[in-house]
Amino acid sequence: MPRDKHVYNPVSPNNTQMATADRVRSGVKGLDALIEGGFPKNSITLISGPPGTGKSLLCLQYLYCGAMHGEPGMYVTSEQSKEDLMSNAEKIGLDIKPLVDKEKIVIWQEDLNTTEQAMVSVDNLMDAVKDEARRIKAKRLAVDSLSSLINVFTLGHMAKDADSNTIEIGKTKLVPIVIDEQPIVRTIVWDIIDGLRKTGCTCLVTSELLQGQNGFSRDSISEFETDGVVMLEAEVVGEDLHRNVRFVKMRGTAMRGGRYGLEISGKGLIVK
Repeated sequence: MPRDKHVYNPVSPNNTQMATADRVRSGVKGLDALIEGGFPKNSITLISGPPGTGKSLLCLQYLYCGAMHGEPGMYVTSEQSKEDLMSNAEKIGLDIKPLVDKEKIVIWQEDLNTTEQAMVSVDNLMDAVKDEARRIKAKRLAVDSLSSLINVFTLGHMAKDADSNTIEIGKTKLVPIVIDEQPIVRTIVWDIIDGLRKTGCTCLVTSELLQGQNGFSRDSISEFETDGVVMLEAEVVGEDLHRNVRFVKMRGTAMRGGRYGLEISGKGLIVK
């Protein structure tokens, strides 16, 4: 897609701080300067926030930046179609279709919408992700969203064990045992994060927060397992929607505190 010379290019060296050898650029103007030049190499960063705050777009812009600088990337999703993602990217000025066609960016749709599919083990899924990342020599990887994977794998785990989680009362009556989901969720989160580390990629994973929910992720566990946590927020003021970004943690990084404005437009994501 031809670019007007006045349109902001999210991957131009003039618009994003050049990363050092141990940093990976986000591709978002104004973001990298707040975290010493980019995400720590080989780290896993949680991008968390309510719906509509720009989590998926940030992941797309991150992968686009990498692909334009010779770093192939992989987008793992169980929620959005390839066509929708490419359309959304185009709306913020990212022409990712040629990069997808050349496999500089691979959009991997993992269909986990049935109980049978959800009962596939986390290890099997992460092995498949690792093999695909190795095939395209990926340097960057995004999972959107971690919340959906955790939900379906938790349901799959409970469905698989449903028959054994009962006790017999009398001769015929079976009463279900109430299962504590938290240990299951903790194991699933750990297995996913461990699988991502084995890819050797610098990863972003998203988590969908409910409006007003406390904590930094839907599961309240992944913020402890990941290396960094970036919160995206939105507030309605009158007729305007104000988006913000703030950093909760970033291991090995002297990050900037406070909230910073986040603009989403046809010129990409921009931190002000």
